[in-house]
Amino acid sequence: MERQKLSPHDETMLFKLVEIDRSLPREEQAGRFQVRILNRPNEAPEALVQHATTSKQFTLKTDAKCFGELAAAGYISGGRVISSHLKAVGTELHLDIVQLLKSAFGYYDEKHDFPTSLADERREFVDSRISTDYPEVAAYLKKAYDAIWADQPEGNWSSVAHICQDALETFANKLYKSEYASKLSEEEPSEADFEEKLDIIIRANASGSELEKLRKLLTSLNKYMHARRHDIGTTREEAKRCVLYTYLVMSEIYELIQGG
Repeated sequence: MERQKLSPHDETMLFKLVEIDRSLPREEQAGRFQVRILNRPNEAPEALVQHATTSKQFTLKTDAKCFGELAAAGYISGGRVISSHLKAVGTELHLDIVQLLKSAFGYYDEKHDFPTSLADERREFVDSRISTDYPEVAAYLKKAYDAIWADQPEGNWSSVAHICQDALETFANKLYKSEYASKLSEEEPSEADFEEKLDIIIRANASGSELEKLRKLLTSLNKYMHARRHDIGTTREEAKRCVLYTYLVMSEIYELIQGG
């Protein structure tokens, strides 16, 4: 069934709900919100929205109609007015619990250019395989992923690239073995040169088209990560790509080392 098109205002509300939920640790992500709408004379209605299981909240100029339209579009359930009462400054409406549906997250990711099928596949691999052997690496990746969805000072997500670099450096140090440089008849890289360590790991274990593919992936990630680290205007979308590329490169190299 084709979903109805959202207005820019309704879309903003939906995106806020998704971003609040995703900014929380996984165990706290419930997708449920409590909503109160305050109608003041001569002012636009204002929604006070709070995550149902945490203290995360935000305020946005809107009315109950917005939540009805999101429900009609198939992105939330709930959002109906269940009570109202007069206050000194106006009328306050209480809505039933708003629950984000799976389609809301898909809509958000589609609009923000985040390829969910690839991201989910690589994250699942990391969570099930790499996190078992290298929990420190997985902890950095989770921190970077969570930081994507949290609002950042001055709208700059360059900190995400720094976290990705920490993850990649830890990953390189865990995987690297001196025998790889010996196999290539090369000198040992310096302790801090994690990029060279990863390149040596690839060249010592891959061949042919796989070798070229992985080296290109690593080079692309390094360039992208360095650019985002030093960019004071890194956007959320750029941070997402940095995290996705990091997941992709790590999982590919790990599969290479483990024999698939």
